[in-house]
This record gives sequence, structure tokens and C-alpha cells, in this order.
Amino acid sequence: MGQSVKEVSAGGVVYSPAWGEPRILFIMDVYGRWALPKGHLEQGETPQQAALREIEEEVGLQGTIERELGKVHYEFSRDAETVDKTVVYFLIRATGTELRIAANEVLATEWVPVADALAFSDYGDNRAVLTKAVQLLTGQAML
Repeated sequence: MGQSVKEVSAGGVVYSPAWGEPRILFIMDVYGRWALPKGHLEQGETPQQAALREIEEEVGLQGTIERELGKVHYEFSRDAETVDKTVVYFLIRATGTELRIAANEVLATEWVPVADALAFSDYGDNRAVLTKAVQLLTGQAML
């Protein structure tokens, strides 16, 4: 059996109210699945710094972190090792809506109405952070 390694990444539920009501940004990842933008922490970087950097690198957007939404944990295999991954997600208000896609990391993008966000995501692991973001953006009470 291979060894196990721990990795930490950070990302965001990026939204913009530019259309009159908020929309959430989804990216199509290199596996052809709709996901939230995220990426690894570089040495000495906080999760907040990493989330903002990764979003700018992947889609060319800058934003403001409004709050932490939670952490997602999952495991996957890479070569002969098991990766125990933790991703810290933040609610991030985009400062614009014009995207500049990093073609090596993102196949497509979509600004999705908040009401459709939970059904749009291809990763069930993100359900808790997306639910929290939707509740915050629609003014619904936190359950």
C-alpha cells in the first residue's frame, strides 16, 4: 500500500450581484465537471490569500472575502499515494464579472443564478458550503 499525504487547498463560492440578483461562478475543471474555483496553498500563504490568488489565476477575477463557509474533506489516489485533502472555502464577492480563463486549468465558466447553484454543482462534497452560501445570499436563516 502506498503512503498517505495531507494537502490543504483554498477556494471560494464567488458571487456577483451584477445581474440584479446574485449569481455564483462555476468553472468546468479539467475532468469536465462543474466545480468551484480552488487551489493549493503556497509556502507561507494563508487560506484567504490562496483562495484570492487561485481565483485570480484561474479566471482573472479579484474579490473580497466576506466570510469562511467551511471545510471540505476528501481522499483520492495519485500515483502510489493516497491524498487526504482539505479545502477551505470562503464566500467571495467578485469586484467584476469579466473573466480571463486559464486554459490549462479551466475548460469553461458559467455565472449561475443562486437558486440553481446546488443543482449545478457536479461535486456533492461541496453541497454544505454551497448551501451555506445560498442561504447567506438569499437572506434565508441558517439551519
